[in-house]
Amino acid sequence: MTDLTGPTGWWQASDGKWYPPYLHPQATESPAAGLPQFAPFSPYGQPPESGSTGSYGYYGYPPPFGSPPGYGDPAGEPSTNGLAIASLVLSILGLVLFGIGSLLGIIFGFVSRGQIKRANGTQKGAGLALSGIIVGFVTLSLALAAIAIPTFLGVKKANSDSVIHLAPTPITLGSPQEGGSTAPVPWASGSEPVDTTLTAVPGGVDMAIGSPKQAEWAGLPLVQSYPSIELSATVAIVAGALSNGIGLGCITPTQNDHFAFFVHSSGQWEVELLTGQAAGIVDSGYSPAVHSTGSNMVTIACANDVARPGSTQVSLEINGTPVTSDSVHVSSAAWIPTIQLCSCDGSDTGRFLDVAYYGSDSSPSASTA
Repeated sequence: MTDLTGPTGWWQASDGKWYPPYLHPQATESPAAGLPQFAPFSPYGQPPESGSTGSYGYYGYPPPFGSPPGYGDPAGEPSTNGLAIASLVLSILGLVLFGIGSLLGIIFGFVSRGQIKRANGTQKGAGLALSGIIVGFVTLSLALAAIAIPTFLGVKKANSDSVIHLAPTPITLGSPQEGGSTAPVPWASGSEPVDTTLTAVPGGVDMAIGSPKQAEWAGLPLVQSYPSIELSATVAIVAGALSNGIGLGCITPTQNDHFAFFVHSSGQWEVELLTGQAAGIVDSGYSPAVHSTGSNMVTIACANDVARPGSTQVSLEINGTPVTSDSVHVSSAAWIPTIQLCSCDGSDTGRFLDVAYYGSDSSPSASTA
């Protein structure tokens, strides 16, 4: 059946193409007005002449002037909707743009799908738009979840007067005192405070927190502490919400001062200082070096800052990329390495493999570990 309501009198044949009024099979010319008139309409139409079907439409007439304006070229390919492309690109860049790109990607995705639907086949890109919407929601969730660590734990920015930000530099690692592939850390399964368990696995240990919105740590089973330590491990969230965090840390033998280095699947990283019952964020940010899925190689360093007496220099390196280095007004004669886990948004299980502990001082201090 034909559509007699096309733009400016054009009509659409059964082949989906548009034709001018005077080519309608029921059009006759009015001598008085010189305009096409329509004969009485038959619901059965007119049969095509022999050999008239083909690329010119059901009635066999070629369209001499192409399609009406705004309806594209019937012989050409549909164009890709620009907003659909922008939706996917912005959604992918959502983490880099701190979630703004994700939000724009979602909006552009819905708008472009509506435009494609109304374009009557002259535009494509619905799949790109749908991908942009899905990726946008995922990256937006990750970006929002990245705020969960300090938000859930009530952690605030540390006193800026006590922190000096230094240029990130590679962490120099010597020979491990313990750990690594040649001398694995002797982990043992057991229970830790606040519904936390350790389970020894080949090459490392699993740390699980059953309670939500908790940040827990466990010391490495070592017999020595050093005034300067470096610690590396391959870490990964193996069970739990994407908003959970995992990392390494260093703590004083008396457990008065504790630095925790968290990484998050969204790309966020944090350095926290816990003193007694108080906690503060020393430094934080986003790094493209963080793998959004799978494992991350995290390396940390805690050492006395000889250039600033009474301060400790803390550094973080992720997958071989220096991320941050800070001098914090905290002094300690010895440090013990720790593993860190945050069940920021539900129960959590993190895996620590190939944990290697390095001591840069040949004269270790007595440890209470």
